[in-house]
Amino acid sequence: MSNYNLISNPNEPSEEQLSDLLSEVRQAARQRISRVDQQLRASLNAAFEESRKRRDQRPQPNKA
Repeated sequence: MSNYNLISNPNEPSEEQLSDLLSEVRQAARQRISRVDQQLRASLNAAFEESRKRRDQRPQPNKA
């Protein structure tokens, strides 16, 4: 047991409760990061595709 925790308050969460909460926070953060990453990839792919379409629609210079 840690020295700082020798006197405990019954209203404070237990080590196990804090550990469970931290696990939930980490899982939620991973899910959010994954969702943002997927959205970013989709946006980048759409931007690249749009850029390629615009480039392909440009008139080609006449080569003599």
